[in-house]
Amino acid sequence: MRKKWVALLAAFLLSQLMFIALEGGGWIPNLREINGTLLGRIAESATFIRLFSYYETTHFNIFTAFFCMTLFVPGVLGAIIDNFKKKPIHKYPWKLR
Repeated sequence: MRKKWVALLAAFLLSQLMFIALEGGGWIPNLREINGTLLGRIAESATFIRLFSYYETTHFNIFTAFFCMTLFVPGVLGAIIDNFKKKPIHKYPWKLR
C-alpha cells in the first residue's frame, strides 16, 4: 500500500471486524476490571456512553475510542488531503517512466 491513509483505515476496519467477531462469538478476553480507575470513570461518563457504546464489552468500547482517535481520524484526514491535493500536470505523460 503506497498511501498511509489506506493502511490506517484498513487497520481500523480490521480491528472493528475483530471486535464484532469476538463479541458475537462469545470469545471476549478476560481482562482486568476497570471499575474505579480513570478508564472506568471515562467509560461510565454520559458523553462516552453516548458516543462509543457500540459493544456490550466496556473494553471494546474503550479500544474503539482509542482506535478512532489514532487510526480513523488520521486516515480520513489523509484521504481528504490526498484527494484534494493539487496534482502536477505533465506535458508528456508517457515519458514519466
